[in-house]
Amino acid sequence: MKTINTIMSFLLILLINNFTMAQQKQTNILVLIHSDEGGTYEMAKEIAQGIESDGIAKATIKKSRQMTIRN
Repeated sequence: MKTINTIMSFLLILLINNFTMAQQKQTNILVLIHSDEGGTYEMAKEIAQGIESDGIAKATIKKSRQMTIRN
């Protein structure tokens, strides 16, 4: 009986430890945009705010550079 209690205690501690570690991890989400006049950037800020509202994820907004195509 003592062995079963020891095993059950170990499993409970392991379960609590995994749950705690899972809560500490934070997901990073990239919001990649291209904005000439700023309207898209304003929308990206709202999207980032929604992503971060639960506290589970962190949003990063990055603007892409203007690309030119050469022949």
